[in-house]
Amino acid sequence: MLTRRLSTASLASCRARVQLSSRSGLSTLRLGLAPPRSGLSTVVAPPPPPPPAAAAPPEEEDARPFVVRWWKSILFWSFVASWAYSLIQQNRSRRGLDEEEERVRACAPVNADEILELRALNDVSSDTLATLADVAGAGARHDGATVPQVLAALAKAVGQPVREEYALERMLLAVLEVRGAALASPAEAAAPRIPLDDAALALGFLSNGPVVERLGALYASASGGGPGPISAERFVAALGVLAASGQVPPDKQVALDGVGRNALGVDRSWYVEQPAVSYSAAELADAAAAELAAEGTAPPPAWWQFWKASEGAVADAARAKGGGGAAGGLPPTVDRPTFERLLVSDAVCLWGECHLIRERERIAKRRAEAEEYERSPPSWQFWKWGRS
Repeated sequence: MLTRRLSTASLASCRARVQLSSRSGLSTLRLGLAPPRSGLSTVVAPPPPPPPAAAAPPEEEDARPFVVRWWKSILFWSFVASWAYSLIQQNRSRRGLDEEEERVRACAPVNADEILELRALNDVSSDTLATLADVAGAGARHDGATVPQVLAALAKAVGQPVREEYALERMLLAVLEVRGAALASPAEAAAPRIPLDDAALALGFLSNGPVVERLGALYASASGGGPGPISAERFVAALGVLAASGQVPPDKQVALDGVGRNALGVDRSWYVEQPAVSYSAAELADAAAAELAAEGTAPPPAWWQFWKASEGAVADAARAKGGGGAAGGLPPTVDRPTFERLLVSDAVCLWGECHLIRERERIAKRRAEAEEYERSPPSWQFWKWGRS
């Protein structure tokens, strides 16, 4: 009986313990009578939620001016916009220069290829061109000749019909238009006359001799056959004839007009479109004289000596020291060496000869460098040591 009562009391206490364990969320019944059975999982109660975070204090509004707050961005985008605007203005200036060059090229009576073709087809010597005035007659020497008369005298001097005569006629008519001979008087308007010296200048490119010989023929025509120096005015007039007849490259006859500097010393071409202008003969002559005057009283440059030697001429190149006067202006008189250097300078580049001179100079420089390389190879090329 007592045993039954103990068992009943023990079972009652076990029920109480089971109820307490169920309330605490445990799945294992720890009755104290036997170890927990294997295979039963233990469920852990989730942790209590964290306390709510404290609300962040509101940010204070920046009361500084907009320029102060965003000065880095403003500086960066201002630089980018200025650079882009400068590129746009320079592109416009370059486009205007190209358009002006195309206009000059379209107005030229002949181009560089036609000049070479005319020289090759006719094969006229410099001595034959020098007799043009004698063949035309004394009256033409004094009063000039019409374009048909000049072409007839040229054909008579050559001894055969001139090939591609229409191109030469265009050149002579262009010289007449620039010189204004067609407007001399109403009587001459129907048959304008061109001075034979100017005609010889326009036709001097036909000479099949070397460049030095052709330049000498031009100097003889400009000086009227005399040996003495010519005046600066006569040189400008001769240069005008050469430019009008299409013998000066179009890219040398145009330039961008400078717009100066602002109060801060910054070149205004960075933000102002530069107008494209065409050089007159006097401006071309001044540009060539300025180029030579920049060399000062130094001896002639290497390209000049090489060119003279390559052409086989033994002229007094030491006397050709540039303009001799103020920079940017011609001297009062122009002798033959100065005449030649002015015409083949980068500013004038008659017949495109300056490009050929530079190419010859580059070839000679490369040849000299190659020879020096063979004579003195680098130290690491030991297999070339001892070569001569």
